[in-house]
Parts: sequence; structure tokens; C-alpha cells
Amino acid sequence: MNSKVFKDDYKKISLKKWIIISTLSVITVLFLFFIVSLSSSGFNEISLLWRVNKNLLIIIPITGFSLGISSYLIQQMSSNRLADTSILGIGNINLIALMLLIIAVDFNSNYDVNNYKNIYPFLFIIVSMLTTVSIYLLSYNSKKNISRKFIISGLILNFAFIAISYSVNSLLSGGKAAAVKSFANGFLDNSEPLSMYVSLSFFVIALIWLMFIFEKFKICTSNNEIARQLGINTSNVYLQILLISGMLTGVSYILVGNVTFLGLIAGNVAFNIYKKDYKFSIPTSGIVATLILTLTFFFNKNIINSVINTTSIIPIFGIPYFLYLIFKE
Repeated sequence: MNSKVFKDDYKKISLKKWIIISTLSVITVLFLFFIVSLSSSGFNEISLLWRVNKNLLIIIPITGFSLGISSYLIQQMSSNRLADTSILGIGNINLIALMLLIIAVDFNSNYDVNNYKNIYPFLFIIVSMLTTVSIYLLSYNSKKNISRKFIISGLILNFAFIAISYSVNSLLSGGKAAAVKSFANGFLDNSEPLSMYVSLSFFVIALIWLMFIFEKFKICTSNNEIARQLGINTSNVYLQILLISGMLTGVSYILVGNVTFLGLIAGNVAFNIYKKDYKFSIPTSGIVATLILTLTFFFNKNIINSVINTTSIIPIFGIPYFLYLIFKE
């Protein structure tokens, strides 16, 4: 094959990739604006299309991109398509941290409640990042690779966190238990100004951080040996990726509480389309997660009109996909 034919084929492939990601982006944006605008009025009052819930226009994309990107990074780093931040137990350890915090809060005191609202956004970021580091240390090996123990360590911690959360939850009164349950089941109605500001700030920090180590991450996940020969500290890069993933997971937990399987699905869809072409696959994982969360919200609010939290519907589709990946592996 001569160079001209190779260049022409490369341009066609590149154009195809841009068309796919552009189409997904447009569809997601259109669905997001249309569905969110109907969140209060429903299809019976199309004239109220201009009534857009501005909070949801922030919450859904940031949550989608946070969970989609964080799970995709972990999947590629661990070479395991079953990896997902929710499966690793980050959500449950955040729940335990919330319970311990809320025990000390007097819900009859405005001062205590305000302090609680000011603390928990930062608490989720810190706890999520510390959890990813803990899993990394438990799975670390002498070859400085992310081994299969990474997923096993996460699953063991996840089960432990679930057991602890049930024990701690029994100590809470009715009002405090309800607040914890809201985070445990997930929600899309967070309107706390500080939560929004903190989430947006750490989301931007995580993306900028990822940009700084992006090239090293590509080399490390392509070939560890070549990365070391180039003088790249692979363990340091992987640790940074985990901290970024933890930060993004904390961002999503602040905004919507515990959401399972969303990142798993989005990360795998992005990989199926672009494989390890990270320039396209990383943003696509965020776009797909945003689209899934938007459609789930639409399905819950306008089709089944249920009292179930929107984010609780995702496992209905996520669990079969997870089982499919297990049997495929």
C-alpha cells in the first residue's frame, strides 16, 4: 500500500470517527434540552417548552461525564471491561462517611444543618480519592502493573462497606435515615448552590489534571515496558489516574448520590466504537453516560411516571449488560 492510499484511508477513518462523535453530541444535547424542558410540564403542555430546569442542565451532563470518564479510565488502566467505580465500592464508602457525619448533626438546629451542607461535598471528594488509593495499594504488585487484584480488592471492600453501612444506618433516627436513603438510592433534584459550585470546580480540576498526564497515560496503557524505557513512572501515572477517577466519582456523588452501572455501560460503549483511541473514546464515554441518564430521566418522568428515583432505574439495564460482559470474558 502506497503512502497516498494510506493517508486517504486514514482520513476516511478519522472523518468517520468525527461524524460519530458529532452525531452523538448533537443527539445528546437535543434530547437533554427537550426532555429537561418537559420535566415539569409533561407532553400535555408543549407550549411550556421554554421552562428549562437549569439545575438539571448542569447536573445531568456533569454526572454523566464524571461517571463515564472515570469508569472508562479505570477499565483501560486495569485492562478489565468489568471495572466500574460503583462496583469498586466508592459509592458505599461515601455512604458510610455520610452516615458518620450525619450522626453528629442536629436536624433541629439551622446551624448544624448549614454546617452539614457545607461539609459533605468536600467529604465525598476526599473519601472517593482515598478509596481509589486504598484499592490501588491493595492491588499493587512488584511489576508496577494494575493487576486483576485491583477489581477483586474493590469488590471485597464494596461488600465490607455494604455490611458496615447497614450496621451504621441502624443507629440513625427516621429523619437522618431518610437523608441517607436519598443518597443511597440516587436522585436528580440537588439544588444546593454550594454543591453545584464544588462539583463544577472539581470537575474542571479533574479534566485539566487529565490533560496534563494524557500522553503518558496513552503510552502506559499501550505498553508498560515502552513507557518505562521512556522514563515514565507508570505507577505514578496510574495513581494519578485513580485520583482523577476518584475525584470525578466524588463529583457525581455530590450531585446525584449513588449511581450504579452507568459508567460501566458508557465506558464499554465508547470502547466498542473507538477502542483505545482516547481522543475520541474518553469524551464519548461521557456523552453516552449523559445520554443514558437523560433518557432514563425521560422514561421515568413521562412514560412510567413512577416514584422511583431516576438513577435507580439504570441497574435494570446495567445488570443484564454486566452479566453479558462476565460471560463474554
